[in-house]
Amino acid sequence: LDSSTETKEMPPIGSRVRRGPDWRWENQDDNMPGTVVAHKARGYLTVEWDNGNRGKYRYGAESGAKDVRMVDEPRMLPPGMMVAVGVRARRGTDWEWGSQDGGEGSSGVIFKVEDSGIVHVRWDNGKRGNYRFGLFGKYDVEVCPQCIVTEGATGLSDGGSPQESSQW
Repeated sequence: LDSSTETKEMPPIGSRVRRGPDWRWENQDDNMPGTVVAHKARGYLTVEWDNGNRGKYRYGAESGAKDVRMVDEPRMLPPGMMVAVGVRARRGTDWEWGSQDGGEGSSGVIFKVEDSGIVHVRWDNGKRGNYRFGLFGKYDVEVCPQCIVTEGATGLSDGGSPQESSQW
């Protein structure tokens, strides 16, 4: 699996997590929340903790063990960092993509950041797309840590796999 491939049995990439019921990794997380940044094969995922550490954890592997659990805590970026996986986003000053985000006032979570100035967003309506975040000096989306998840959001279109549209 590559870092953007998702497995429906696991928390979506970009989800916020904390220690789960089967945690056995001492203090790698400094008891802080983290962000799911990748799904690995056979019930494992990669988490980037807010303290900067990164590790592979069980989420269904080894007879269903869950080292992490999902939480509703926004990812706050340290000073000097503009964007990262797990940060909430909304329309930016250069938005020109109609209502694929769910309409004015909608938000989503960034699940992939490319060095080229492109970010991939999973909107609360389940649609996914890639958008300019600095590419050609344009910002289709902006970071919005204060944005909240839309009521009833599933992150999946039609209850199935996320559908991604590509602008770039």
